[in-house]
Amino acid sequence: FDDCCPLTARIELDGRAYGPETPPLGRSAPPCLRQTMTLSGQPRASVALCGDKTPEEGEGHLASVGALLAKALETRLAKGELAQSEKLFREFFNNAADAILIHGVEGVVLDANKGAGIWLNQPTEALRGQNLLSWLDKGDHEAARSRFRDAQRGAAAVFQATFRRRDGFSMPAEILSQSIEYQGRQAVVSSGRNIAARLAAHTEIERRLAMEEMVAGISSRIINSPAEGMEAAITDSLGDLCAFVGMPRAGVFLLDGRGGYRLAHQWRAEGLPPLPP
Repeated sequence: FDDCCPLTARIELDGRAYGPETPPLGRSAPPCLRQTMTLSGQPRASVALCGDKTPEEGEGHLASVGALLAKALETRLAKGELAQSEKLFREFFNNAADAILIHGVEGVVLDANKGAGIWLNQPTEALRGQNLLSWLDKGDHEAARSRFRDAQRGAAAVFQATFRRRDGFSMPAEILSQSIEYQGRQAVVSSGRNIAARLAAHTEIERRLAMEEMVAGISSRIINSPAEGMEAAITDSLGDLCAFVGMPRAGVFLLDGRGGYRLAHQWRAEGLPPLPP
């Protein structure tokens, strides 16, 4: 503005004022021109010019100044929100229980969280530049490459693979790969979850179901076998039992009435000698 009119400027943002708040001692508050500023789609700020006499073109100039200030404030707020968002992302990234790796479609690691470093028993910083595929069993490489390509095309891909560390320790994992923009370029983010306990539980459930099926089969075979077929039924049942527990031979011993036992039935793998009577 001109030097014609001594003015003071004041900005209010989110309820806080910046600039002179009270008139000089002995004077009443001067009249003000006020311009509301819209930030991120909301009227969050205003700028005011106050003085005993405002220039005739003050309202037009104030509108222009308000637009410039709004743009500057919005840029500053956006940078602050972005910085806060990046900070929160990094905290979540590093504190996640799963191993998280950001990498290219060929598997070269761009970033990794602390969980990945713990999984692989390496410093997190040392993971950058290495290839994720080098930590997977060779038999999983082709499936992993295919899932990375699927993820880059926008389809979330879930697959199982075995991580193998340099010290030989291996760990089955379920890996979720998705497309992500990282530092201005397209990348893939893969999160791995240790499923060793889940696979062990699944194996145990399958073992128990198989055992129940075997016991039911033995029971049905013996109950429904005629007398002349009982010898074969018992022998076949012993063979089923050996196959289930991984033993090469088994026998049924009966009390002989004199405090001893006698061998009544037996099954043995081919090539093994019979059990002693």
